[in-house]
Amino acid sequence: ASTMPAPVQVNVSPSGLSFNVTDELPINTHLHVTLTHPDHQFHVAATARVVYCTPRPNGFRIGAHFISIRPADRNQVAERVKQQKTTGS
Repeated sequence: ASTMPAPVQVNVSPSGLSFNVTDELPINTHLHVTLTHPDHQFHVAATARVVYCTPRPNGFRIGAHFISIRPADRNQVAERVKQQKTTGS
C-alpha cells in the first residue's frame, strides 16, 4: 500500500523524475517507484533519492534521482522519453 498520495505532473527521464505532491518530502528520502503505462506494456521499478523539494502554491515539487534501476529498465525509460519527444504523445 502506498503511503503517499498519487503524484501529479510527473516528468520522467533516464536519470530520475520530478512530480508534484501535497506533502513535503525531506531531501535524501528514498522512494520506491513503479512506472507503468498499460497501453505500451511499460513497467519499470526503481529506487530514487529525493534531491530537491520546492514549495509550490498547492504543495511541493519533488525531484528524485534514480539510485537503483535495472539497465534494461533505464533503457526502456530512455526509449519512451525519446518517443514522446518525437511524437508528442
